[in-house]
Amino acid sequence: MMPLINSQYLNVKRVLYSLIAISLASVCLLFLGGCRKKDNCSETIPIEAGFVQLTFLTPNGQNLYAQDNPLDGFNIDSLYVSDAGGRNFTQQKGLMAGPFATKYYVYSFGQIYNPATDQDALVKERCEDYFIHYNSTDVDTLQVCYRVTDSGCGLYYGSFKAFYRNQMIFDGQRSIVFAIDIVK
Repeated sequence: MMPLINSQYLNVKRVLYSLIAISLASVCLLFLGGCRKKDNCSETIPIEAGFVQLTFLTPNGQNLYAQDNPLDGFNIDSLYVSDAGGRNFTQQKGLMAGPFATKYYVYSFGQIYNPATDQDALVKERCEDYFIHYNSTDVDTLQVCYRVTDSGCGLYYGSFKAFYRNQMIFDGQRSIVFAIDIVK
């Protein structure tokens, strides 16, 4: 009878070792699977999609381009933005809801960073002037300064500043939409 017990003991021992080996293999696969590098780059938005969204206000907070009652001399169809090279940006106007159910226009323009011409922004801050044409005679300058950072998954704005009438009016980073209020 002794040999039968030994063979049963060996079979139980083999089964236990097999179960332990399968359990260890499963645990290792689970942990190793969790340690694999995740594809965080799939959520990266291209920096070229970035834009500036401008809202125009008076010093008392009234919107220059209200839908129903724009201020005299401010027609949204006359508004456009150009750069120092003379490039006019396509008008991208949108209506926003304000307090007391008023609606007003915002003006968006972009592409700010151009990978073909603005590579220096990867090593130093780059500043560009944009000209806001309210009408044929009224023009203001918005200066935008930014630095681009490479995350390994793509580029993003490491810093983004806007200056209007020599005052910094915006300071942000790591976004592609920069909402800026211009107080005229």
